[in-house]
Amino acid sequence: MNSAKWRLLFAYAFVLGIVILLFGGALVIGLNYSFNKTLENSMQAVVADIKNEELIHLKKGTIDTKEEFLLSPIFIKIYEETNNENKPVLYTKNMENLHFPKELDIGFQEIEIPFISQEDEVAVLVNQVTVNNKRYKIVIATPIEKIDDTIEIFIGWLLFAGLLLYVIALILGYRVITRILSPVRTITQTAQTISKSNLSKRVPLPDREDEFYQLAKTFNTMLERLEKNFDKINRFNVHVSHELKTPLTIIRGEIEVALLKDRSIKEYKTVLQTILEETKSIQSIIETLLLLSKSDTKALKKRMLPLSLDTLILEAVEEKRQNANEQSINIVIKELESVTIVGESTLLKRAIANIIDNAIKYSPPNTNIEITLNNSSDTILMIKDSGYGIPSDQIEKIFDPFYRIESTNEKRVQGQGLGLSIVQWIVKLHNAKIDIESEVKKGTIFKIYFNKTD
Repeated sequence: MNSAKWRLLFAYAFVLGIVILLFGGALVIGLNYSFNKTLENSMQAVVADIKNEELIHLKKGTIDTKEEFLLSPIFIKIYEETNNENKPVLYTKNMENLHFPKELDIGFQEIEIPFISQEDEVAVLVNQVTVNNKRYKIVIATPIEKIDDTIEIFIGWLLFAGLLLYVIALILGYRVITRILSPVRTITQTAQTISKSNLSKRVPLPDREDEFYQLAKTFNTMLERLEKNFDKINRFNVHVSHELKTPLTIIRGEIEVALLKDRSIKEYKTVLQTILEETKSIQSIIETLLLLSKSDTKALKKRMLPLSLDTLILEAVEEKRQNANEQSINIVIKELESVTIVGESTLLKRAIANIIDNAIKYSPPNTNIEITLNNSSDTILMIKDSGYGIPSDQIEKIFDPFYRIESTNEKRVQGQGLGLSIVQWIVKLHNAKIDIESEVKKGTIFKIYFNKTD
């Protein structure tokens, strides 16, 4: 019963059973009402015949049960109402020595009269009429055992037909539910065959674009995202291993060479200096990875305060100016409007410095890096270089950790390829947006769109 198919079938069977019972009950009630109404109309017709034929020419005695009465057997007794007494004046032969109960109400009713029929149940119609200024009460009765038998037979056939239709409907319902849920079964079977090494499988899409089509399409989209993320994770792990392995290999090599024989103090210092530089490189990689993996962004956002973005840009520029001068690159501030935003100053300064540092690395000597901060419509920070540019097929990848642009320039670029990953993480943390425009051999423009403060 844990299966959705069986729960749906059970609910369907329950509702179907209720509907069939209600429908059958309504049919029986309607049939019984129809029979009683027809019987009452026939008895009213008998009353009319008696009033028009028997009472106008009243002759005390018996009444012949005419064939036109259409009721057989029929029991009739007519009373004349005089001085609050009812005296029988006319009756059918079968009522000569029998009497109706005195407490009968005016109108149509069903009662039990033991002396009339074996079944004891009869339909009785009591009517009051006035003929020749005299009041009469006409009582007509007829057994209803045939009606009851007919209804019982109808109920029997109705139960048989209802049970047969119920079983057929359940079988058809089971097949329909099974067919409707087949896409879910397909998705389940596909999901069971998928592993991290086999994320390329996709769920076949149903022919109709219904809810199950959307479910399968959403599942395939999720698989596609998972496949891309797993590929990124695998590449990330490979790059991390490589980036950590290289300095560790250098450190080990330096130590092994130093231990082969006694060295001078100067040589030992050289070895220690190399080890120190490589250790700093490892430390930088680890710190950056820890920053990228931080999940407690709420704690970082609590540290966000109103700050002067233009002042922060100036500080980042001064931090990188010496490095730019060493590469014969000039940092030019073209426009710097006064802008206040809410943010974490240390992280924002690092993001801006990373972009400037990236522009320095990929720009040839004797070129400019232009910085603009404009607050006319949107708050936009623009950092433009005249460097080697980014091929269009690599722009989407430059924010991936350890990714480096494949270029043919002769300038050797240092670094681990983590700077722009940090930039993207910081920008998202501040609910900002970063865009890149680049053209090979002409340069690159980084644009960051900040939210304005109220």
